[in-house]
Amino acid sequence: MTQLQEIKISQIQPTEFLIPEDRFNSLMFLYEKTSLNVKPIHGYLIEDTFVPEDGNNRSLLLYEKGLETIPAYVNSLDEFADDVLELAEMTKLCGVSKVSHLKNRKVAEKEYNSLREITDLIRNKEDLNNFFDAFGLSSFEELMYKITNEYEESLKICKEVFGVKSYSEVLNRVIR
Repeated sequence: MTQLQEIKISQIQPTEFLIPEDRFNSLMFLYEKTSLNVKPIHGYLIEDTFVPEDGNNRSLLLYEKGLETIPAYVNSLDEFADDVLELAEMTKLCGVSKVSHLKNRKVAEKEYNSLREITDLIRNKEDLNNFFDAFGLSSFEELMYKITNEYEESLKICKEVFGVKSYSEVLNRVIR
């Protein structure tokens, strides 16, 4: 059974660790120029934590606008809950456990796609740590910096050190 409730934004454990900047800016534009009402998000309430199936962008938008709650359809635990909870765990591994953490995670589409390509291959903390060790990184923020500011140089490292053309190919070697 699904119920519509007001959920505190501070209770939300995001299921995305990156926000595509262009999409977010489009949403912000619509919200500001049209007095758009934000449609409810959907997800699961587990104890005091709301885990969204969708709505990470909308949650961040309202957070940045200073609102404290967002309308949400709260679903009963079902066969889809495990997939959503797995996304939330991966998001935590990448350093995002609150909506406020997404504020500095807006990236251009190219960087978004590159980072998603990498993280889609990571299954657990050990995979993430092995990848970080291969590149001498200590955090997801450092990886984001390399992708957004030193992308071409990083690809040279992939080729010179690992003999491959992309981060995802390195990751396949490091975690398999």
